Amino acid sequence: GQGQGQEEITNQNQTASNAQDEGSVVAKGRPDSERERLSMLGPRFLPVYDIIRERRLLNGPFHVMAMTLLVTFCMPAADHRRALALLADAVEWGIEPDARLVANVMAVCNRAQRQDEAVRLYEKYFQPYFGRLVPTDMSTRNVLIAHVDMGNLDRAVDITRETLSRWSVGFFMVHPVFEGFLAAGRWREAVALWDEILPFGLRALPADAPLRRTMPAAPRDAIIDLHGHPVASAQVATLHFLLKLAASRAPLTRPVMFITGRGRNSRGGVSQLRPAVARLFAALDPPLQGVAAAFNDGVLVVSARAFMAWRESIPRSGLTLDCAQLQWHRGE
Repeated sequence: GQGQGQEEITNQNQTASNAQDEGSVVAKGRPDSERERLSMLGPRFLPVYDIIRERRLLNGPFHVMAMTLLVTFCMPAADHRRALALLADAVEWGIEPDARLVANVMAVCNRAQRQDEAVRLYEKYFQPYFGRLVPTDMSTRNVLIAHVDMGNLDRAVDITRETLSRWSVGFFMVHPVFEGFLAAGRWREAVALWDEILPFGLRALPADAPLRRTMPAAPRDAIIDLHGHPVASAQVATLHFLLKLAASRAPLTRPVMFITGRGRNSRGGVSQLRPAVARLFAALDPPLQGVAAAFNDGVLVVSARAFMAWRESIPRSGLTLDCAQLQWHRGE
């Protein structure tokens, strides 16, 4: 009946919307079913587009959202040549590329290990003073991934500073830089960068965002909430927190708590943050020991006495960290 027909239309629209968004979040790691869906839809839609393009069956150009959707179909096979061709077609059709379309093409290029093309697109469309588009979360993330993978970590840091100082780009989108620092063993620089750009993230986030709760109001409120952080960023945030708390030298009367969550919203319902923080504790020299809280196994607790003893055991030369023990993977 009419209700059933309306439901089918709604489902079709939702499917198209999900596919379009895939390019913007592919680096985060969607479930395999989403990627399989794109793998099935791509071979069906792209040939239809080729026929329309070759025979000029349309009197007017495609909408930019349609071109963005077609680019997402290039994602499973990492077909960067097709994605770049679609972007060129958009210009030929008279379509002005928007930030999402270009960012999706950049994501396909990164997946195809063509980081040079992703950087070229960013410089053409988003580079301050020269680009025509305002950087978005995903364009920033994709150019940072490209530079980190190419070994241009210092350039990635420069882009982070430029972007956060000019636009309200999501703070969590810069975590590929933290991944790069930890992979290179440059953890102190990662902590310094966290401290430097933290105010920009706070300014862009609502009052109840997790990032705001990573800075305790006073030593007696020694609680850090890592909900929502990718693994590498959570580890850097924890390091920043520990160093600040250890430097305060103030006596503690309450346990130090690290809120990691139980992983209910993680892939497979398994917490990624709790074992990541535990690995960080073990990789420190001197090491730190945390235990699951009796009231909530999504919280790691270090007693006030244990933390102060650990703080006193830190040599004058400072903490050391074996980054090889951190064992994270991109997208966690």
